Amino acid sequence: MLSLFHFDSGELKGLPVPLEVALVCSGWKGSIGRFFLLNRFVSKMAGLVFYSKAMSRFLYFSGIAKAMNAQLSETYGKYNYDNLNSAFIHQYERDIYPAGDASQADKEKFISSPADSYLSIRDIAGDTVEFLPGVFLNVPKMIGTNDNELYLNGKLFVFTLKPHHGHTVDFPVSSRILSGPREYNKKRLFVGSTDLEFIRHSRSHKKAVLDENHRVVTILEAAAFREKYVFLEIGANIVNSIEQDFGPNVAIHPRGSQKSHFNFGSTVAMVLPGSFMEKVNIISEIHWNSTGDKVCEVKRGTALFYSREIKSGEFQVSDGTAMEVWSGGEKIRRRVVE
Repeated sequence: MLSLFHFDSGELKGLPVPLEVALVCSGWKGSIGRFFLLNRFVSKMAGLVFYSKAMSRFLYFSGIAKAMNAQLSETYGKYNYDNLNSAFIHQYERDIYPAGDASQADKEKFISSPADSYLSIRDIAGDTVEFLPGVFLNVPKMIGTNDNELYLNGKLFVFTLKPHHGHTVDFPVSSRILSGPREYNKKRLFVGSTDLEFIRHSRSHKKAVLDENHRVVTILEAAAFREKYVFLEIGANIVNSIEQDFGPNVAIHPRGSQKSHFNFGSTVAMVLPGSFMEKVNIISEIHWNSTGDKVCEVKRGTALFYSREIKSGEFQVSDGTAMEVWSGGEKIRRRVVE
């Protein structure tokens, strides 16, 4: 079982396997479950049921919604959503980047999480990534180009969105668009779930779904670092659509400005080449708790890594959070700002 790191408690705990994932992962029962649960017809029917206000209330009050996905049920019950679909694809409108608390130059030295999500980090070796044991991703296929300057000796950052996460996606650093957004496999909406637990536990259904599923690929340049990186929005088994929200005529899209949102979506990924990684440090608690069989839950705007040019100081990088850097840039810690 994957271990989830909680920043607030500093503890690791097992990441629960959702019921729908457990039903498709084991032996002959899993084969039957995949046949009935993971096909386009069922996906469309599930979308219709979740969109119905009456059916959503029935599923919630009967306890069926909680049995299917406790996080979705909790989100629906906690907030006044019209239906389960609205609860699943809810978006955050809050501005999480404070104005006037730090200079623009200081803010641009940090790269943040583009969405509320579970984060997993993997090294890129050659043109492949071993995402989980026995599950390899082909990076050129995933990003749609053989240009190895975009991934050579780099890292893959995978942000898995769950029902309780807002499905809004931001630019992680101020960026200019070099190519895209370009859609791949738009008509082939289902290949398998991008859920880490699904890939981790399914013996007969392991697929490199991040490089096969419906996805939108954008090649960008981080303005302050003058380095290219690849940004991907990837659909899961019942993805509806991936909508781009940014202004097409903007030269540089600021860090934290909205890039896109999912209508029943799943996963965001970033590919940073080695030349980019040489200019930044990953915050140690993020790196340690996002590798191997561990993931950490990050909030939209959470600082993930920072420029190696930073040697000391305190920087407010998002609403309510400051980063303290010392020891010549080797040490960093988060501090909650009242």
